[in-house]
Amino acid sequence: MLQDNEPNTLAEARGTVVLIDFWATFCEPCLKSLPHYQRLADQHAGTLTVIGVCVDDPEDVSGAQIQAFTNELGLSFSILWDKQEKTVRHYDPPAMPTAFLVDQEGVLRKVYVGPEGNEPGRIAADVQALLR
Repeated sequence: MLQDNEPNTLAEARGTVVLIDFWATFCEPCLKSLPHYQRLADQHAGTLTVIGVCVDDPEDVSGAQIQAFTNELGLSFSILWDKQEKTVRHYDPPAMPTAFLVDQEGVLRKVYVGPEGNEPGRIAADVQALLR
């Protein structure tokens, strides 16, 4: 866990809409989607929980490098480093980035796969629809 100032699990985030994003420091499209998720988190503070799951291999990057990466992007939502790949095995994202949108009751509502699937306007609209 790198940043834990917000909920880190679906159970902790229960009652809010949750966006779980799988990303990596080497993923160029992730650089574009992560700041968008930060804007959504800021815009919907208290009703939207964003959890970023970093899937970088511990042999390729250090916690300090991931922290510097997230600091550079200005991310304040929860960032978890899935070093043992437990979370990635559970969700099985098919590409980077992949995001999962979960409603307030913990039901998976949408999956956004790859750069094409992570279109900011569509995700924002889907979040807004769940918050109504």
